[in-house]
Amino acid sequence: MNNQTGTSSDMRMDTTRKLKLLSIKLADAEYAFPLQEIRRIIPADGIEHDPIAPGFVHGAMTVGEDRLAVIDLRARLGLGEAKYESGSGHSVVVAEINNIPVGFLIDAVGSLYDISSDELQESRWVDDLAGLHKQGIGFLEIGDHAMEAISFQGVLNASELTSIDNWRGSEDAVLRIALREDRAKRLAERDTQARNPLRELAGSYLVVRAGRQLLGIRTSQISEVLPCNTLVDIPLTNDEFSGVLLLRGTTYPVIDLRLRLGLPEDEDGISRPGIVLVKDGQGFSGMFVQQIVQLSEIEVRQIQSAEDDQASIHRHLIAANANLSVGCATLINIPELLLENKPSLSEGYRQFQQHAHEQGCKMQSGNLKAA
Repeated sequence: MNNQTGTSSDMRMDTTRKLKLLSIKLADAEYAFPLQEIRRIIPADGIEHDPIAPGFVHGAMTVGEDRLAVIDLRARLGLGEAKYESGSGHSVVVAEINNIPVGFLIDAVGSLYDISSDELQESRWVDDLAGLHKQGIGFLEIGDHAMEAISFQGVLNASELTSIDNWRGSEDAVLRIALREDRAKRLAERDTQARNPLRELAGSYLVVRAGRQLLGIRTSQISEVLPCNTLVDIPLTNDEFSGVLLLRGTTYPVIDLRLRLGLPEDEDGISRPGIVLVKDGQGFSGMFVQQIVQLSEIEVRQIQSAEDDQASIHRHLIAANANLSVGCATLINIPELLLENKPSLSEGYRQFQQHAHEQGCKMQSGNLKAA
């Protein structure tokens, strides 16, 4: 097994490096972790006690054909143990540390930040927590929001990783015996998937909710996921134009994805709104959604062709449907959506500039005030 690397210190030294950090909520605290270290995020269902697992392991779960050790990240960072119950809404972040997959039990996923490493300040308190082996990347401040950025590389030490690796070896031996009869079937399924014309749609998606509809947006098309407190409401514009996003001195037009797709409101009132900033040609545009649900690694076997009679969304904007643990999600054709919505975005942004000029206004987060 390789020794732990100096990943975090390298990040601090390279001030020109681009970083994508995903915030993770633990009790009343929030930490940011490098997205590149995260393999997937899955619901915390099926975690069970394993009597032969190392003592510091919270539990184990089966993911595909692998047995995954799950660490209580809240307890690991000295924030008290998570009160986990099946169906409680917790998630498991699967990270790979020195080629060993490890699951971390978390309360919730926060926002995604796309930054340069020179925007990080020196770590303030990570290295001072006794008994932990964390590697601090830095301290991140976004407006009035602040959090410590940590690498999963330092949450477990080398001895603990060795224990997990040895445990996985014994667990894998048992699983190999149990799954032997099923292996031929799985290989046949993989061969079928390889010939599936929808295979190009497989990959990493951010699942969001617009009204009652679950939608999937490719993470490769996403720049950042942000809270709504930086959105400026613009009067005298059409309903689809939500306003303007203020981000680090730059403004971006934002559309309401539910209204744009003609979807009904969610009568249950479930809401954890956010803004998804996506690539739009040479620039970026924002999409307002009612809820950020989860990150999902969608496999070919989960994808189905969209039904021709799916009238709730314009057919040409649908890439496919995907069956997920949280429900059926519609995979959206973002480039087509943005191309079709260009006139509306341009007109809304033009009206915003005209209104600001006529009123002699200046922008402040959340509203327009007279200068």
